[in-house]
Amino acid sequence: MKKFIAIISKFFLVTLFGLPQACIGLGSAEYGCPTVDYQLKGVVMDEDSNPIKGIKVSLEDPDGYAENTTDASGQFAFDEKLTAFDIDKMKVFFQDIDGPDNGGEFALDSVEVKVYRIGEGDGNWFNGTFKSDDVEVRLKKKE
Repeated sequence: MKKFIAIISKFFLVTLFGLPQACIGLGSAEYGCPTVDYQLKGVVMDEDSNPIKGIKVSLEDPDGYAENTTDASGQFAFDEKLTAFDIDKMKVFFQDIDGPDNGGEFALDSVEVKVYRIGEGDGNWFNGTFKSDDVEVRLKKKE
């Protein structure tokens, strides 16, 4: 009887605490989470169309749901696996993290981009491949 109660207790604890936690964070977890592949590329420039190196580019959250940094030509690219059922838009944040280096200090900015499905899922947890049009952003200097 004690063994039976121990098994039921473990099942209850896993059900209560394990399943709701399975989809928190990036990527798949033990119990399975819906994922999509997401592709985005673009360029970040100043108001005079000069590329800006060292800008943190993050998806959905300025603290970095997924993040990258612009290269010397101001370009960035994402090819990420995200936890999601389906996406039709993505918010992209641009943050100057190097201060006055690389052309000055720039204000935080964001854009919302439309997302298109370019590949189907597998009928299980993978829900397909999504892409946004290339992004071109011009950041304003901090005042």
